[in-house]
Amino acid sequence: MMDMPKQSDGTLGFRNVQITDLEEAFVVPPNSQGLGKRLSGNQFWRSPEAWARGAQNTSADIFSFGIVAIYVWLDRMIFYSDEANKAEDPSDMILRRHVSFLNDIDDFHGFIEYHGGENDPFVSRFGGLLISSRVLFSG
Repeated sequence: MMDMPKQSDGTLGFRNVQITDLEEAFVVPPNSQGLGKRLSGNQFWRSPEAWARGAQNTSADIFSFGIVAIYVWLDRMIFYSDEANKAEDPSDMILRRHVSFLNDIDDFHGFIEYHGGENDPFVSRFGGLLISSRVLFSG
């Protein structure tokens, strides 16, 4: 979306350019914790928070925007695989790719805390993916 005001020379200008996907659009009220308890967006653009059905707010939007930026830059969807695309439940395959492509072990402690600590079911599942992907994590 953008504003396209007509300039004095008759050409169109561009202001307030925004990337949006109105198919999945929501207005989140100020000071809201964001969306939760829903599986939002396309599976290959979805943030870990969305996969966890956790609080989806600005952080999740920035993650998804980053995935779009990587797609524009590389001309490929880094979480896409034929196997995941055909799977009935592709979540583990896609989350495993999240871990292998974007895992920074120093930030993982914050990720665990943000999602409710080590006993949270999603964090346990994600930890299992780390082990199965042979990504070493020591608390």
